[in-house]
Amino acid sequence: MARITADAMKAGALGFSTPARAFRAMLGEHAAALLDAYGGQTVDHTALLTESVLARLHMVVHMPPGVPIPQAVYGFQLEKVTAKEKELIAAANQAITEAKDAAAAAKEAAEKAAAEAAAAEAAAKALADERAAFEAEKAAKAAADQKAIDDAALAAA
Repeated sequence: MARITADAMKAGALGFSTPARAFRAMLGEHAAALLDAYGGQTVDHTALLTESVLARLHMVVHMPPGVPIPQAVYGFQLEKVTAKEKELIAAANQAITEAKDAAAAAKEAAEKAAAEAAAAEAAAKALADERAAFEAEKAAKAAADQKAIDDAALAAA
């Protein structure tokens, strides 16, 4: 049985790794991860190696005095995680609702602007038609007046 503390060395003294040293380094990394995850003080581990390609590893995390066992506080941690999940989901739903509302408002504004543009175009066309009719009437009157002047000049001559 070996004991690894939070400040255990993982590298060999010569700076290179043998398979056994690599395995011990891997154990040290896993032990350090367990220490960080559970806030433990030390980790005991036992490795069982056989002719099989599998190895059995048993790790025990020792907690500092006065620190509760993680399973005892698991329910509380789960409640905190669940509450945070609910908060994040609510925030995401709020953002989706706001985005939908903004899209609906933008669509309504675009439809209103399109209707106003169509009305303005119709008014401009009506005004252009009215002006063209006025100009045509004015040209016809000028032509009629000129014909009357020409007819009067021919009659006088």
